[in-house]
Order: sequence, then structure tokens, then C-alpha cells
Amino acid sequence: LVTDAAPNMIKTGQALKSFYPCTTYCVAHGLNRVLEKVREIFPEVNKLVNNGEKILLKSLHRVEVYKNIMECELSPEPVITRWGTWLEAALFYAENFNKFKIFINALDEDVQTIKKLKRIITSALIISDLTFIKSHLSTFPQSLTQLETRNISLNKQVEIFETIGESLKKINNEKGQIMAHKFNSVVEKNTGYALIKKYDCINGTKNINVEQPAIVACNKMSPITSVEVE
Repeated sequence: LVTDAAPNMIKTGQALKSFYPCTTYCVAHGLNRVLEKVREIFPEVNKLVNNGEKILLKSLHRVEVYKNIMECELSPEPVITRWGTWLEAALFYAENFNKFKIFINALDEDVQTIKKLKRIITSALIISDLTFIKSHLSTFPQSLTQLETRNISLNKQVEIFETIGESLKKINNEKGQIMAHKFNSVVEKNTGYALIKKYDCINGTKNINVEQPAIVACNKMSPITSVEVE
């Protein structure tokens, strides 16, 4: 069953099991839930991302100034339902912060969004937060892209997913603990993932008893994400 373990979907899945006994849940967009928590614990970065996008809307003059100073493409536009796009935008600002700061200071218009950005870029907190994101979360977009790839083995998908969880556990501070807790919460609520891991262990030649070997073999290439573009 290509869905997450939301309560309403668990209820639906239990009903479907009477007709399809081999039904289980995949991770679906569980990692997106983790990234939502990341966005939540970095409010200043979220303001930077949101206002950085707004500042270039409907203003060819600002876009021209941006391109002359930044010497790069426009900043990524985050899409709430798209895995990792907010994080990609945050990483963009982390990598191009000094040039972006010059760009914002070059704007002298009396616009509220510009005023907000000028306040944000002078904050010590924004530098600290962007440094944290760049240091600890820079590999996440690549991992998410890998999980979105078609025809990837169950073993590889589980390995990627577990690696993300382990990397969060290694972040030794409060924010790292919050993200790791969210990841664990997503996993614990998803009873189907435990079965998926069991299938992975068996297909990986570990000795675990199962009642239906053929069913396990059929899951060798099962996707744990819903679609490659969610």
C-alpha cells in the first residue's frame, strides 16, 4: 500500500487487508515530515527563504541587480509538497550568503520585504542557523533524490533511509535531538516499515523465518516512496 502511516490510512489499510492480506505501508513522504520539523526549528531561515523569494517577484529591476551581484541563477523556490526544496533553498543561502547580503544592501527601496531581509541578514542567529544546516543537512537533498529514483532496490532504499536517521542521531545538540526524535516518531508510527525492513534483511540473505518466501521475493524492488516527484 503506497501511503504513509497516518491514522486514517492505517484504518483504511486494515480494511483492505481482508481483501489484500499482503498489504503493508511504505515510508511515503515520512521524510517530508522530518523536514517540516527542520523548517519549524529554524524560523529565521524560513523568513529568509520566504522573503528572499518574494523580493524577486514582479520586479525585473531587482532581478537584474540580483544577477549582476550574485552571478548565479535565482534562488530555488521551495514547494511545500516537494521533498527537500525548502532545504535546497536554505543551503543556497548558506553557500551564497555574503553575495546575497551585498545584493540586499544594494536595494534602497522603501519596501517592507526589503526591510525584513536587511534585519535578517544582520542577525547573528541567521549565520549560526545557516552554518548548522550546511554542516549537518547538506547531504539530505541528494538522499531524497536517490529515494525518488525508479527501479532502486529495497535494500538500497532502506540503507539510504537508515543512514539519514543515523546522521540525525549524531548531531549532538538540542536541535539535532529534536530532528532525531521526529525521525524516530515517524518510524515508530509506521508499523509497515518494520515489515519492510524484515523483507530487506531476508533479501539481503540474513536468516529470518517467514511464512511466505515468494511474497518476500516479490518485494525485492518495492518502492518505499509513493512517487518520484512528490
